[in-house]
Amino acid sequence: MKKQPEAEYAFWAVVLDSMNARVDANINLHLREPPRAWIPEDEPVICSATMLELEGACFLPEEREGDRFQVTIYAETKTPEKVGDYRELDARGMPVSRKRGDARVPVYRRPLGIATLEKARGERRWTRCAFLSPATVGAMRQLMYATKPLYLAVHERKADRKRWAQSISLQTRIPE
Repeated sequence: MKKQPEAEYAFWAVVLDSMNARVDANINLHLREPPRAWIPEDEPVICSATMLELEGACFLPEEREGDRFQVTIYAETKTPEKVGDYRELDARGMPVSRKRGDARVPVYRRPLGIATLEKARGERRWTRCAFLSPATVGAMRQLMYATKPLYLAVHERKADRKRWAQSISLQTRIPE
């Protein structure tokens, strides 16, 4: 079996200079006109959406200094994934475990990340789109209007030619 190449890690620090927010409420799209398919009856009648658009200039890592970085963050209301969803399964679909000392411990797959990072071709611009919990997006929205300047810190993992955000942090202090 061919060994997977090691993942590369980077830490991005961005000083934000543009912040926009949008909060929407509307009637469920499936109820606006005659349904074309079966609709789950537990869907809400009124749907809401929150979106934050954050943009700024990178100052870390040094090779990205001056690059523009934009992230669009949406409040995701779906049930979040659980750790158990990443339990490794064998060929028969049974959970895999390893022996550690006298105990057996479960084996988990590593999540890819929160969001992918895309570079605009021919430009020094990077974009991300992330779906986070409504509570996290609400707290970020409060920070946007309470404090200036704001900084974005992103821990990136590059694997299989894709860049994944392992963490996204909006903060009032300069990331180190």
